[in-house]
Amino acid sequence: MQESQDKDVKKYAIDNINQIIQNGAIELKEGQQHPYHNQLSSDGTITKLIQQFKDYDNTDFKLKIANSFAYLFKALPLPPDIKKEIIELLKPAFIEELAFIAECSDNHDAILNGNYENNLFKYYSDTLEYLQLTYYLIKFGSNANKKRVALAVKDKVERFIIDDYLDEFIQEYSLIQRDLLKSEAEEVLSLIKTVEELIEQEGEFEEINAQKIWNRQKDDGKDDENDNEIDDDYEEDEEEQDNDNKEQYDEEIEKEKDNQMKDKKQEEDDDDNINQ
Repeated sequence: MQESQDKDVKKYAIDNINQIIQNGAIELKEGQQHPYHNQLSSDGTITKLIQQFKDYDNTDFKLKIANSFAYLFKALPLPPDIKKEIIELLKPAFIEELAFIAECSDNHDAILNGNYENNLFKYYSDTLEYLQLTYYLIKFGSNANKKRVALAVKDKVERFIIDDYLDEFIQEYSLIQRDLLKSEAEEVLSLIKTVEELIEQEGEFEEINAQKIWNRQKDDGKDDENDNEIDDDYEEDEEEQDNDNKEQYDEEIEKEKDNQMKDKKQEEDDDDNINQ
């Protein structure tokens, strides 16, 4: 009973801390660190939260701390001993929080672990958050990570500057602001262009084509199946047409032969009549 009460008290305390930390991050600009980070570090609060994160197996409890740390360590390296676990907890659904810690390049390898760049833009409802995360991964990332991300997401981002696609998208996801979405996509595409130029300068432009092929392979595979079906149908139609043409030709030949035989017989009959 006492253990259960202690857990409830700690969860309540974490909820309060989380709310205070999130409120402190409101309206922070790119690259700005959390205003409470230094204070909570010097008074030992961060050390206690790290220890509690390690001690508890409860996923919900860990997620609350992970969420707090995403705000508290905005534009800063996460604590190295729990960095990977925090990021893995955030990956499935907390894209905005990932974007905060993506403002620091020291966190990028852990974010991209498991080829996470291929999961960017997985959920359409989080498109704005994905664009922000992508922007920071490319802007602040190492050359290797810039390339990974840029090549993986270019086709996905390009869709959001096409007006017809945007109109259909906004009809489905009406809570997302159209102009903001297009503007964010244009900023990301501008960064992607600089990465492509870097790749070209380094003589690695074939890497772009290889990545594009990989990105489109699944869709193209399905399209190829459809194309093959069309080609097969076309070949069958051609073969049927050839057979029809041959039959028609044979019929015409037979008719011509019949006509010639009739003409010859008519001539013979006429000769017989004359002789009589």
